[in-house]
Amino acid sequence: MESQNLTQAKAYSRKVFDCLGRTWGAHFKAAGIRFTRPTIGFITKPKRFCGSKWGDAGAAYCHESDHFVVLLDKNALEDPSDLYLMHLIGHEYGHHLQDLTGITKAWQYIPYRHRKEELEQWRRLELQADCLGAAFIGSIWDSLDRSAADWDYLLDIMRESGDENSKVKDHGKGRSRAYWVSRGFRAADPGACNTFTAPSSRVA
Repeated sequence: MESQNLTQAKAYSRKVFDCLGRTWGAHFKAAGIRFTRPTIGFITKPKRFCGSKWGDAGAAYCHESDHFVVLLDKNALEDPSDLYLMHLIGHEYGHHLQDLTGITKAWQYIPYRHRKEELEQWRRLELQADCLGAAFIGSIWDSLDRSAADWDYLLDIMRESGDENSKVKDHGKGRSRAYWVSRGFRAADPGACNTFTAPSSRVA
């Protein structure tokens, strides 16, 4: 059963990945911005990636290679077609978009005085990727056979996967993740995802 779910999860993930490319490619073309697609891969257990230890992430993006990998472990395979996996892939794709638009490069030069401020800047980057992933889902929602309960379930996952349950406070508390995911989804537009002008309370 697990191998069958793994096959389904990979097929589903590739479909989501292809849809992301078409959706963002069209958006970038309309904006007159050069667009390139990243590449995607899969692992079934944590391992070193992009020169670093894996940690507790569900996926990771490598800025040096424009490549990201998705961890398809037992948790991810419980329901290979749920919105969590779609949003996870959309989040990592969001990091690629940040690279293409120069956001990542600009972020690297944002000054900070101490570790607390550094972590806040990390959260702004990660919460923006959350928002971009949700904006993608919002933009194709009418074409999906999904219910409001599916969306509420994803928000519950966001609330439960915040920094409250992590040693490193660099992705945002559950309420912050849910806020930016909801904001991106409702707007269905990346213009709603400017975390860098938001007050500190929104990126806690």
